Amino acid sequence: MKVSGKFFFMFYFSMYLPTSISVALGGLRLTPYRVLLIYFVLVNIGPILKSLQFKKEEPRFYWLFFSFWAVLALAINNDIAMAIETGGIHFIELCGPFFIVPAYVKNPANLKKLINVMFLSIFGLLSISIPETLTGFNWFRTLTDAISGGRHGHIDPRMGLERAMATFDHPILNGVVCSSVIGFAYFCRGWLMAPFPVIATLTSLSSGAIAAIMMQGLIIGWEKVVKLKNRWNILTTICVVNYFIVDTISNRSGLMAILSVITFSSDTAYNRLNIWIAGTEQNVYKHPILGIGMNDWERPSWLGSSMDNFWLVIMVRYGLPAFFAYATAIILIAKKIKQCKPRDKELIAIRRGWLCGLMGLALSACTVHYWNAAYIYFNFYIGLGYAIMIVLQGQVYREKHQRKVKMEKAGREQLEQTS
Repeated sequence: MKVSGKFFFMFYFSMYLPTSISVALGGLRLTPYRVLLIYFVLVNIGPILKSLQFKKEEPRFYWLFFSFWAVLALAINNDIAMAIETGGIHFIELCGPFFIVPAYVKNPANLKKLINVMFLSIFGLLSISIPETLTGFNWFRTLTDAISGGRHGHIDPRMGLERAMATFDHPILNGVVCSSVIGFAYFCRGWLMAPFPVIATLTSLSSGAIAAIMMQGLIIGWEKVVKLKNRWNILTTICVVNYFIVDTISNRSGLMAILSVITFSSDTAYNRLNIWIAGTEQNVYKHPILGIGMNDWERPSWLGSSMDNFWLVIMVRYGLPAFFAYATAIILIAKKIKQCKPRDKELIAIRRGWLCGLMGLALSACTVHYWNAAYIYFNFYIGLGYAIMIVLQGQVYREKHQRKVKMEKAGREQLEQTS
């Protein structure tokens, strides 16, 4: 698979266009990113499906397994028409963003170019979100609404400030997308660049996005201060032990204690906890294999219909096999990136930045559902991880080969001198 830089960046910037810029084709809503992804997937369907060959350590297999399992779940829980239409769009929105990144990023130069464009995107979003936060006026959405005939709303303010949506459908989606660049900003550009994605994230005034800042701040601080060989295993152990200590000695569960820290109010924390309890006990436990499809989820009458947990939505809709396949693909990519340690300092920084951003996105996904452009962006981000993995593996191989050539050359020169 290969795409031109022009086509790739058309797709990239289409993720930042409001959903109102779309046309209806029957029951299907076609946004610019959907049109581009449909074209990309149809042109490259052969190479994409070849990835379905089972290999235990191949992330693409688990990614495709999730997409096909989702179609099966929709066919059984709903109907064939739903499986074809909704399942087909799900396949395109899952596989398209994932596969298009490595189709473009085939070398370190293209990877570094993409990271630079992601930095520039933050400044573009800040030009929209800062005025929106301070005044409530979203000049970009006002402009696009005038063109498309759409209308954008406002979310209730917090702390006397408006919650900025920028180009997205909700402030929290704006926040989590901006938060994904914090790691890249710090590790690739240093402290001078890091505040910009942090400020862009804060304009959302969303607890899930701020939780991503906290998570990445912890990772950056730990990386800066602790220099032990197994520092990440130590950090993981400390977090797990602390959770069980809080769960044991506190008058509330460990999960509730965490939610209280990463949400703005106890009411929000209790709502997230009740969503988790109802989602797992009344839905996942009853339908663990194929989920419930697009049917309404069971819950108490007093609990709203919104399921603010991306991971839970996958489990409820498509079953545990879909969730584990999705999670396995992401974990394998992260594991392989962590194992690749090239000597190129820029690639090392990109490696750290992606892993840092992934942790933030994974945590935010526990407090919000990713939908529309944010879902596309999340799958794009995981596809970026796969592309980084391939570039790092190639770089490590080239460095080993260069060292081997140098050693052989030095050996020959030494042999000539002794003879």
